[in-house]
Amino acid sequence: MKGFLRWLQYTLFALAVVLLGAFAYGKASSWMFQRRANTALETAHATATPRIERGDVIGRVDVDRLGVSVVVVEGAEEGDLAHAAGHLI
Repeated sequence: MKGFLRWLQYTLFALAVVLLGAFAYGKASSWMFQRRANTALETAHATATPRIERGDVIGRVDVDRLGVSVVVVEGAEEGDLAHAAGHLI
C-alpha cells in the first residue's frame, strides 16, 4: 500500500508539472502573438491594405477599467481564437 501511495504521489506531481508547463506555454504563446499583432497593427495604420484575409489583424479592443487589451483578427477559426478575439463579417 505504501508503494502505491508513493507511486501515486510521483504521478500526480509529474502531472502537475506537465499541466503547469502547458499553461505557461499557452500564456507565453498568446503574449508573443499579442506583441507581434500590436506591432503589425501599428504598421498597418501607416499603410492601408486593400483586402483583409482570414487571420489578419484588424484592430484592438482596450478595456481600461479591467486592464485588458486584446488584438482582433479576421475570422473565428480555432487557430484565430487561440490568441486573439475574432471578427466575423
